[in-house]
Amino acid sequence: MKKASITIYLSLMLVLIVSVISASIVSVKVQAGRSRVANSVDQAMFSLFAQYDRDLLSKYDVFFIDGAVGSGNMQIGSIYERFTGAMGYILEPNKGNVFGGRNLLDLSLTEGAITGYTLATDVNGGIYASQAVEYMKETAGIQGISLLLGKYGQAADHTEIQTAQGSSLQELSGGASYTDIEAQSAEAVRADAEEAAERAEAGIFEPTEAEARAEAVPDDFVNPLPFIDELRSRALLDLVTGGSENISDKSLNGAVLASSRGYDRGVGVIDVPEGIGTFESHLIFDEYIMTHFGCYTSPDANGPLAYQAEYILQGMGSDRENIEAMVTKLLAVREAANIVFLYSSAVRSEELTAASAAIAALLFIPFAEPVIKAILAAGWAFCESVVDVRALLTGKRVPLMKSDSNWQVSLSGIPELLTEGGLDMAAGDVGEGMSYQDYLRVMLAIADGQTQITRTLDMVEQNIRTGGRPNFRIDCCMEALTVQVSVRSERRVTLTEEQTVRYRDFAKS
Repeated sequence: MKKASITIYLSLMLVLIVSVISASIVSVKVQAGRSRVANSVDQAMFSLFAQYDRDLLSKYDVFFIDGAVGSGNMQIGSIYERFTGAMGYILEPNKGNVFGGRNLLDLSLTEGAITGYTLATDVNGGIYASQAVEYMKETAGIQGISLLLGKYGQAADHTEIQTAQGSSLQELSGGASYTDIEAQSAEAVRADAEEAAERAEAGIFEPTEAEARAEAVPDDFVNPLPFIDELRSRALLDLVTGGSENISDKSLNGAVLASSRGYDRGVGVIDVPEGIGTFESHLIFDEYIMTHFGCYTSPDANGPLAYQAEYILQGMGSDRENIEAMVTKLLAVREAANIVFLYSSAVRSEELTAASAAIAALLFIPFAEPVIKAILAAGWAFCESVVDVRALLTGKRVPLMKSDSNWQVSLSGIPELLTEGGLDMAAGDVGEGMSYQDYLRVMLAIADGQTQITRTLDMVEQNIRTGGRPNFRIDCCMEALTVQVSVRSERRVTLTEEQTVRYRDFAKS
């Protein structure tokens, strides 16, 4: 029997080998821990972003996290707790397990924070608008966007040109009204009577030149200007809607709107999107408004306002105020287009000339014929425009530019507009042209885009509040998030991980 023995050299080698093996094991565990930390942050972020606001998605097709958690104030601490709670399932998988077990990796969260977040209202609402535009692009497709740009882009340009031309033509009257014409007529009649008396004293019983002109006017000619004045004196909203019973009486308190109180702001706004910086994105956002909010011909029955697209355009506190402002603007657009047509149409221009000459003769003021023609053209265009707007509000279509075949109000038919049912009989459906909603799109296209975004956010917030969440705030809705955490591994090494996630990233993927 021999005694076992070991040399000092071998002992030292064994210590070295064990140390290397132990260090290797720790290194592997640290690297495995680093990978697990990254995975846990990924999982926690996905879990957090899966908790998007369901109402915003179902009603408005946008993704945001309610950072207020229903409280009415930003709750960053609560959002961070959600994040760390989801992260803990990966860092400590056996924690709380009734069957026990030991984690092979010793990982513990030491510190962390949400270091940046972007809200829906940041960049003047551009964060929300960019999501809305992306949604419309995805759903409408390239062909739909091209049609949208072609139809309403050209219509918006055409409307602006017509409005400018119409304003110039309306200025031809020099600011004179029919009241001024009547005053001139009274003076001319008095002067003609004096001339007739002088001629009678001289034994001349032939009619004066003015009387001869008046006698040449056909007996059945009716001066339409007094009827136009009476039509103008009536309440415009009642003319085009048929009465107050056809108008919503909903209203809201402007003091509670998001735009009135001032928005909360994000921290370190992340990767600012384009918003609606181009005319193309502006038109796409307008289409988003038209597909997600009610209007006069398709009202929202459940919202605080029924005519929400009109609110986005006009910004008034009640449906009545908004539709009244919209009607006034729409009437101005139609009146400009109609007066341009009257002067450009050979047939209508000839009618204008003949009628103005007859009126000037009847009023004994032939020298005022050009002014009368301008006043008559403006009045005739007004009557046609009232009929146009009434047709639009009843769901009918009106061409952007009229023609001789679809012009509806004749000069001789103007007095009939004042009779009961006269406007309805005149407001026929031409079967072509643009609807009221199409005209809304054109109005949106030529309006200020930033104002539209602000009022859209007002409507989104108010609609969700009306739907049962009175504390909801659009400026507490988070679109992007940056989180930084520090995790202690094997009680030796601190691992730091930072990650930024945006809903826009999910849309691109």
